[in-house]
Amino acid sequence: MIKLLVFDFDGTLVDTKNVIYDLVEQSIQKFNYNVERVVLQQELGNKPLQEFLPLLGIKKKDVARIIDDSNIEQIKNVSQIRGTKSLNCLGKIHKKKIIISNNISEFIKDILHSLNITFFEEIYGIDDLKKDKAQKIKQIMKSDKLKPSEIIYLGDKEIDIHVARKVGCYSVILSNEFSWGDKKAILKSKPDFIITSLTQVKDIVKKLDKTKS
Repeated sequence: MIKLLVFDFDGTLVDTKNVIYDLVEQSIQKFNYNVERVVLQQELGNKPLQEFLPLLGIKKKDVARIIDDSNIEQIKNVSQIRGTKSLNCLGKIHKKKIIISNNISEFIKDILHSLNITFFEEIYGIDDLKKDKAQKIKQIMKSDKLKPSEIIYLGDKEIDIHVARKVGCYSVILSNEFSWGDKKAILKSKPDFIITSLTQVKDIVKKLDKTKS
């Protein structure tokens, strides 16, 4: 029986891809660094910014400044963000639903508020994570007395499959025009399920509930 659905945020629940690419690129350039757009497209989202930026050769003293600037600009641009298709259908799934994201919690909460989305019981941004997503899910498993087989992790990138494997739970990957992940890399990593619409999540939950009943 599935008891918990854990969602990634960017590219899974909301269409932030181009907005965040633009804002991060602009913040980097403000501090006299350059990054190729293709590098952002390939790597951004796989790691938190504090891990990603040093890989571009950005000095430690500038990493925090760029992150702060980028976060401020993201908050300013909340009105540009739209939910991915069929986002509201998740509210009809009567399971506990939470968000764990490498984005900041204020940005996530502001967007959900602007979209009038109220069915996520808990929201954890990068500022709430002591280590990584897998560790946070394991912490929740322990506090809620859950088994890995009672959890589905839903994301849109190859890295999300690895998060689910660290936890031992089911992996569901959304792959469509909103996703940040590369389809070939996702297929190669073999998630438990690949979907093109959030409307398919309910059927997956039903299938797994029936399998484990």
